[in-house]
Amino acid sequence: MLGCGRGDSQPFQVITAPWMDAEKTARAFNRLRLSGFCATPFWNPEPGIRLEASHPDRIQPFAAAVHTLSLLQRMYGVAQIWNAPETRPEWFDKLMGSPMVREALQKNEAPAKIIAAARVGSSDFRRARAEALLYSPAIG
Repeated sequence: MLGCGRGDSQPFQVITAPWMDAEKTARAFNRLRLSGFCATPFWNPEPGIRLEASHPDRIQPFAAAVHTLSLLQRMYGVAQIWNAPETRPEWFDKLMGSPMVREALQKNEAPAKIIAAARVGSSDFRRARAEALLYSPAIG
């Protein structure tokens, strides 16, 4: 099961797993060249990577999550990410708003394709939401 540092000194700043090769994963993550992020190897108590915001204003959290999970699946296998004991795919689906992202990842679809499909759904949602708002959203 992947850990995110909850209950530790660096919550949501790390991705850990007992089977992860910290140095290899950090190198592979950095080769992705995700906007605003870099990774360093991390051990405490499990191996993993520590995500560092090199340019916080450039971070695209959703795209980074999709790329990161896709990378981990390629390196360690779909089963290791989604089928390990205590893994909760249904919780991931709730966080993402639907099972579409998880199902696409499990089919090894390209991250760019998953992100593009989610943007279409997001645009549709924004249009529908705008029609239902009673007040204009605050800017700034």
